[in-house]
Amino acid sequence: MSCQQGPMARRRSGRDERGSVLVEFSFVFALFMLVIYALISFGMILATKNSLTHAAAEGARAAISVVEDPSLSGSERVQRALDQVSKSLNWLGDKYEPADTSAVIQACDAAVPAGPECITVTIVYPYETRPIVPPAPGLGLVTPKKLTSTAVVELS
Repeated sequence: MSCQQGPMARRRSGRDERGSVLVEFSFVFALFMLVIYALISFGMILATKNSLTHAAAEGARAAISVVEDPSLSGSERVQRALDQVSKSLNWLGDKYEPADTSAVIQACDAAVPAGPECITVTIVYPYETRPIVPPAPGLGLVTPKKLTSTAVVELS
């Protein structure tokens, strides 16, 4: 008995492998696209968090602009802070709502009510309901529900 394979047997074994490259490519490509999407998504979350932190700090600083007008009342300072936050977050478009921001003037140290006053600007962005990048199936498990940033500045 001879162990030689005929041309038909060789052709058949080559044909069995014919679609494997396409299947392997589709698996690798899907995984690659998921990684790229995750990088873009988390990059935008990081950029949004950084922008919220910057906007809160800018809003708190805007409330202490006593050089322009030292006689500003507390409500005027709060409004100035809220306006500055809105200006800083205008890149979010309709995803940002003024209700996401609060500004409060209170004693810096609760134990010393007669001490200096501070303004606290807090931004709470509900990322789960207003995402910057549309969520992918399964990726919502690791994205934050909300992004929060707070800045406190002593009023002089």
